[in-house]
Amino acid sequence: MADYLEARFTYDPGRVKVWRAIVNDLEKRFIAPGGAVLELGCGYGDFINQVRASRKVAVDLLPQVAPHLAPEVEFHPGQAGELGFLEDQSLDVVFASNLLEHLERPAVIQVLGEAGRVLKRGGRLILIQPNYRLCFREYFDDYTHVSVFSDESLCGLLLSQGWDIECRRARYLPLTIKSRLPKSYWLTRLYLGLKVPLLARQMLIVAHRS
Repeated sequence: MADYLEARFTYDPGRVKVWRAIVNDLEKRFIAPGGAVLELGCGYGDFINQVRASRKVAVDLLPQVAPHLAPEVEFHPGQAGELGFLEDQSLDVVFASNLLEHLERPAVIQVLGEAGRVLKRGGRLILIQPNYRLCFREYFDDYTHVSVFSDESLCGLLLSQGWDIECRRARYLPLTIKSRLPKSYWLTRLYLGLKVPLLARQMLIVAHRS
């Protein structure tokens, strides 16, 4: 898996600007400042470093990402579904971007179960994922994709595991931010404000426990 960073997910300092706009958008609607936030599959920390929270926790399979995380982030290398270091009902938000498609179905179920365990009553699970029905031609260009999710199937899975869907947005972000276009906070904000975002093929799903 360490080779994945070089093959598919190289470090890009410009990505911080894009994620600043995404974090701001999510904070307006789903993330109250001052809470406890966990990011699963944190990568280079573009989300967890910037979110406003009294406690920031990050999990990633690759310990190589640790130097990219802010000093206040509690980093735990390991599997996203192994959260035994966290107490029951101790977090306000569990966030994951482009994670579940890399996991086999039993591991996905385990992740959802652990997320439900560590979230407080009323806490939110926020997922950003490639939407298969909008990007099926490119979906398996990433050789580590092993599970398929559309907005319909992911919401169905969440409902079957005891979650209620708060937000289902089939088109939220482009499939990738790798582009020759400049990475801009303001352009990303404008994009997120569009009712029908051009070429958006990633979904946003927000859920909480029933």
